[in-house]
Amino acid sequence: MVNLNKFRNALIQKSPFYYGWTVIGSIWVVTFFSVTFATPSFSVLVGPITDEFGWNRTLFAGAISVATIIGAPAGIVIGRMLDRYGTRSMLTLATLAMGASLILLALAQNLFMFYLAVFLGRALSGTVIMLGGTVAVANWFVLRRKPVLAVLLLANYVGIIVLPVSFVLVFGGSDWRQALWILGIITTASAIIPWLLIAAKRPEDVGLLPDGINHLTSDFKDNSEGLIEENWTPTHAVRTRSFWFITLATMAVMATMGSQLHRLPFFLENGLNPGITSLYVVCLVLGMSSGGFLVSILGRWVPDRLLLAAVVLAGALLLFLITAIPANKAVVLYAYGDGFVVGSTLTLMPTMLANYFGRREVGAIRGLAHSLMMCANAAGAIIPSLVYDFWGGSYAPAFTGIGVCLVAGAVFAAMATKPKRLVITT
Repeated sequence: MVNLNKFRNALIQKSPFYYGWTVIGSIWVVTFFSVTFATPSFSVLVGPITDEFGWNRTLFAGAISVATIIGAPAGIVIGRMLDRYGTRSMLTLATLAMGASLILLALAQNLFMFYLAVFLGRALSGTVIMLGGTVAVANWFVLRRKPVLAVLLLANYVGIIVLPVSFVLVFGGSDWRQALWILGIITTASAIIPWLLIAAKRPEDVGLLPDGINHLTSDFKDNSEGLIEENWTPTHAVRTRSFWFITLATMAVMATMGSQLHRLPFFLENGLNPGITSLYVVCLVLGMSSGGFLVSILGRWVPDRLLLAAVVLAGALLLFLITAIPANKAVVLYAYGDGFVVGSTLTLMPTMLANYFGRREVGAIRGLAHSLMMCANAAGAIIPSLVYDFWGGSYAPAFTGIGVCLVAGAVFAAMATKPKRLVITT
């Protein structure tokens, strides 16, 4: 039998500089497959499943909404478990369970089995894997935290494009059970990667410093103070205004992310050519992926709180201007901007929480914020539907309302200065 500790130690000793990237690479793989339960990827199953069972679209979409709302509080527990047990065991078990949920979905014969499979897969991908990835980045990187997080989030964006396209090209969208069987087996097999390659919760546990190095190189000497951290407890973190300012600003962006479900229907109702919808989705994803990298570069000169404020304010302007956007190819530029706001925020928010409150209990702190964020995400998807149904078939009031929330979020973000140390932990 292979000695896993010996294998990992040999890898660390042979290439300590790149070991941190090996950790992120293993998480990248499982994050890629977790996108199966994301709304854009899962949408390719709407037609085949509803046609087979004779369900309406509301019954199908209800599984996603219910799973998101019920699973949101799980972030509080999952965050603490990540701090206690580490990313390796949590991600491995979550990936195994997510593979099993895909197989269960392939075997579904009734509504109960369908909802159970979707709930398990959505909860695991949206809590354990999403939180596990950002917590791992926070623990293994300090000076390179933003660009590495942008690389990790790229797994989501690539998956959103690749998985649906692969499903349609290979299976034609009809043999959805076989597709889910194969995907479930591949996902289950990918669980071995974090189990083999991730040795510890933090680099210090294996004799390294953050950023995947075993000593401070000349590149880091001028920034070595960035490795000196203040570790806060969740109890003290939630007593700071900065925690709530960052969380509220991000909640506003998560609400607009949820409302993206209604962007294409809005443009299509206003005369958009259906043939442009695929290009719209691609530009949306491109905006998400490039946003994280651009704020990483700008972060060298501009404070993160001001970057976050600018991004959130840009999101508000996009929503205020949506009714003035012509329903033609110009909407792809709008899609890029819409995605840019989300991608930038998903990079800045975890970075700011880790920079402000340290790495020791970052999982629990992120878990608290994550639960509120997911509730806002669910509200952002539901509220425009209610407004549309009961406001004369118009999305405009809902988009304007979310835009107002984003303006408030931008103000909160600008005020989210680094808090003063309340307690010294050992």
